[in-house]
This record gives sequence, structure tokens and C-alpha cells, in this order.
Amino acid sequence: MAAGRRLLSDALDGATAGRLAPEAWHDLERDLVRRLAGLAGQALIEAFDRFRGGPPEPFRVRLAESGVRRTVTRYQDFIAGLLAGDPFAGRWPVLARLADTTVELWSRNAAELARRLRDDELPFQGPVARVRAGLSDPHDGGRTVHALTFASGGELIYKPRGLGLEAGFARLLAWCGERGLSLDLRSPRGIDRGTHGWAEPISPASCADEAAARRFHRRAGMLLGVLHAFGSRDCHCENLVARGEHPVLVDLEAWMPVRWRKWLAGEGLGDAWYQAARRLERSVLATGLLPQWREGPRRGELRNVGGLGGGRPERRLRRVWCNVNTDQMVWAWREAEEGAGSNVPTLDGRPLE
Repeated sequence: MAAGRRLLSDALDGATAGRLAPEAWHDLERDLVRRLAGLAGQALIEAFDRFRGGPPEPFRVRLAESGVRRTVTRYQDFIAGLLAGDPFAGRWPVLARLADTTVELWSRNAAELARRLRDDELPFQGPVARVRAGLSDPHDGGRTVHALTFASGGELIYKPRGLGLEAGFARLLAWCGERGLSLDLRSPRGIDRGTHGWAEPISPASCADEAAARRFHRRAGMLLGVLHAFGSRDCHCENLVARGEHPVLVDLEAWMPVRWRKWLAGEGLGDAWYQAARRLERSVLATGLLPQWREGPRRGELRNVGGLGGGRPERRLRRVWCNVNTDQMVWAWREAEEGAGSNVPTLDGRPLE
């Protein structure tokens, strides 16, 4: 963290850094911690297991989770050894390089965000009060989507890429509406800056009544037709928000993707594979809006990740840290209740399948 702060202080003046309140900078630092934990967590828990003579027994882990016989002595001794100069990084040189690169890219991207907040004319005044960082996969040097809440109360979605596709898609939907589309299709408004953009936040909302719920599904079919006509991809559950009676796509990176090429068959995939891929590419299934089944961590577990998938709360396995910062800390699979996603329309608090 200290290294990241030093890099930021070298890259920013006080006025530029002030575009984000201290709490917002803290949010960005927490995002860095999350990334570093994702990189180093497995190596650190293995080192901790060697230090404490092996992982704790499952029964002791469960006791500690309930607050019984939870101790911290061995954990504190382990951390003290790391801080005193334990050659942990020397045993994991590739991890050390990745961590160093992650800190450097995070500092560059955080400074870039602050400068863009300073230079762009935005609809909200005052500094950014809070940031929800890392809302997308990292691209182009670790850049990710952030949700910003301004001190004035306004909210914007920061996207570290241009919004030209989103602007074009909005114009297409407007063009369709002008030519007699029976229901309007909505797209988020945004400010395109070429290298980056600022988008309207779209939050899930319930349908007002049964008629609105029926209109949602009619709009979903109309949206599917538009996407299929352009060969769109990647319209999965995380890229769609059910905003009342409107299914709204919030990420259009794959609105007009590159098509499969014949040369793929010559890369060892075979002509049969190519022909199957071409047939799928030309079908409505390729959009990702309809059901897509992905395997889960449990054998035989399937999850519908399609844009119109989900609808039922389910219990799923997740890898989580248990008994954090204690002698009984482990990285284990645990079942957790997973509700319907923001892509699922609701009526009177009930998710609609």
C-alpha cells in the first residue's frame, strides 16, 4: 500500500488528488488489497500451513467459526516474521513480479481517473465521495469499471474505454422506435470521451404490475431480434439489468464482434468443429441472452448465466476465507444463498422466471 501511495503522490498534484475524497481513495486502496489477495492468497496460506505445522482440523475450523477456541497467537507470530524480513518473495519470484506490476498499474489507473475527473465536464459538482471499484474484468493494463458517488449525491459509472458503441446502439434503438417499434427499448445515456466515458447508472427495479411484466418479456424478445441481426455476443446475466419493464444492456463491448474465420479449422480444431461453431454463431443462442449453462464447482452443478437466466434463489458452493486473521484461518468451500440477479425481472418482490 505504501508503494502505491508513493507512486500516486509522484503522479498527482494536490488539486487533482482532491477530486476524490479520502474515503474514495480508501475504496480504491481496498480494491488493490483485493487484487493482491487474489494473487498471493494461495501462496500465503501454504506458507502459513508450513509455519503452523499443517492446516487445522475441520472440526477446529468449525469451532472457531462459531467463536469457540479461536486463537490468534500463531497468526500474529507468522505476520511478525513476514514483517521482520522473511524471504517469502524470494521463494515466489513470479508472484513478486506480478504483485509489483499490479501495484504499478493500479497507481497509474487511479491517477488517470483523478485527472479525467479534473479535466472532463461532468453533470455533478464536488469531489467523488465513494467508489465501488473493480466492477468488471480487468482490461488494457488492469483498467476496470467503477461506480462513483459524488459529494453532491449524483452517481456515474466510469468506463475506461470509449462509449462509441453505446452511443451507436442508442441511435439504433431510437431509429427503430421512429419506424414503428411497438414498445420503446431503453439504453443507458452516457458521455463519450473517446478513450473513456461516463455512463448513467442503471439499477434494478420491480415491474409496476402484471401488464408491465408482460411488456418486459415482449421487450426482451424485441431486444433479442436486434442483437441477433447484428451478430451480438456476451449478453449474459451480468450485462443485463431488469429496470422495471425494461431489459437494459449495460455493456455493449460485443455488440458487433469479429466473426469466425475458416483458418480456425487449420489450427488443429478440425472442420467439424468449425462447422458447428459457424452454426452456433448464426443462431440466436450466440447472443448469450437465452439460456446458457455453465458448470459450477460441485460435480453436476449447472448454472444458467444467460441474460434472461436465473430467477430462483439457490444455494451454491463458493471459495471463501474462514476465521480471517486467526490461527484457524483456512480457504474453504462453503455453501451460500445466492439470490436472483439484477437481470431477473421482479413483481411484488417475486423474481419472475
